[in-house]
Amino acid sequence: MGSSAIEQIHKIEDEEREYEEYIEEWIHEVKAPITSMQLMIENRAGNNPVLKKGLNIELGKIENDVERALYYARSEQVYKDYLIQKLNLHRILVRAINRNRTIIMNSCVGIEFECEDDIYIYGDEKWLIFLISQILLNSVKYRRKEGAKIILSSEKKNKKVILKIWDNGTGIKEEELPRIFEKGFTGSNGRENERSTGIGLYLVKKLCQKLDMEVWAESLFKEYTSVYLSLPAKQNV
Repeated sequence: MGSSAIEQIHKIEDEEREYEEYIEEWIHEVKAPITSMQLMIENRAGNNPVLKKGLNIELGKIENDVERALYYARSEQVYKDYLIQKLNLHRILVRAINRNRTIIMNSCVGIEFECEDDIYIYGDEKWLIFLISQILLNSVKYRRKEGAKIILSSEKKNKKVILKIWDNGTGIKEEELPRIFEKGFTGSNGRENERSTGIGLYLVKKLCQKLDMEVWAESLFKEYTSVYLSLPAKQNV
């Protein structure tokens, strides 16, 4: 019976590994037509700025969904693709914004920095950019109609750096705030947005737990939302 159970466990592990490999391969394959579509938009929709803006926004959403699927597939085995380095936080934030600049700009959201240039943290650049991108895109999704703004600031605290991502969007109801990191939870704001899946912030929380980081949020409904990331400022020995 013990031998049969071990054999069954190995079979399940092989199936999961095969599924993860398939997902990663599919994601890399689908990135090629996305890039082609971006080039086509630039070349053929240049004379119609409204069409170009709309296509760029929707294509940016598709690209982010694909990227999120890749990190979701890798989330159970982060250690296989995680390289800890000393990183400049300001540079990481700029790269996260540049990665999502099409959606941010076309959604008319202003970005403000209140971070010093010489703050350093320890972590994996690729994973950090992904985490910050998910929070930024969530702020963009639930932005206010006029005067939408995101402010990024940081504060040193003991052996940590607290990154704060603040937006003046729709905010979150007090009774819903404790659940925003739950898988599949969309809340009242999400029910008004047909694209909401409740996966983005859930994945942020899940990855933070695996990467020795913390994430939490504060909000006032219809006023603002602040999401905080606690990042290591000293390398663990």
